[in-house]
Amino acid sequence: MQKTKTQLTEDGRRKNVPKLLEEIRLRREQLPTDIEWPDSTAMIREDRDR
Repeated sequence: MQKTKTQLTEDGRRKNVPKLLEEIRLRREQLPTDIEWPDSTAMIREDRDR
């Protein structure tokens, strides 16, 4: 059975998944942890009240 170009691309993407997940993990570790993010619920209510 001969693989099509699309199948080859899909296979390549699947092989890259562990590498991508590792890159994401490393980037998340570099993010500052002392940031207080606003509550999205409060922001949505504020928008609706305008």
